[in-house]
Amino acid sequence: MFKRVLMTTAASIQALALITALLVLVVGVGAGATTLAPGFEPMRLTGVAGGTVRATRFGNTDDGFCTGWIDATPNHEFTLEQAFDALTLEVSAPSDTTLVVLGPTGTRCNDDATDDNPDPRLRGAWAAGQYRVYVGSYEEGQRIRYTLTVR
Repeated sequence: MFKRVLMTTAASIQALALITALLVLVVGVGAGATTLAPGFEPMRLTGVAGGTVRATRFGNTDDGFCTGWIDATPNHEFTLEQAFDALTLEVSAPSDTTLVVLGPTGTRCNDDATDDNPDPRLRGAWAAGQYRVYVGSYEEGQRIRYTLTVR
């Protein structure tokens, strides 16, 4: 009886470890979970925007205003192995969202790609290093499902 319980417990632990590993792989949880090098395949990451921290604390940037409400922890983290001449991060969501990216050369923010497109987008040259990505909402505590495309 004890041996059967022990085997069942061991099998449950193995299954839980496998599920956790798959979640980390799919969701990209953890610092440095995603590393990008030139020639990478475009990625689509999903999450829930919004939080209780004012993005305005990061001020204004050359890319746009830091506005809206973000979570205290980043929605995504990635590392660029080397500098990129052209990289785009773009959010699509059913409601208006904001984008804040903290990186080795400072902060980049955007709330509307264009006057006709309320989805935030950041594109251009990016330095090598680690980046923390926050996707925000316009109202405190509002939660919005989104897709972040990195290409």
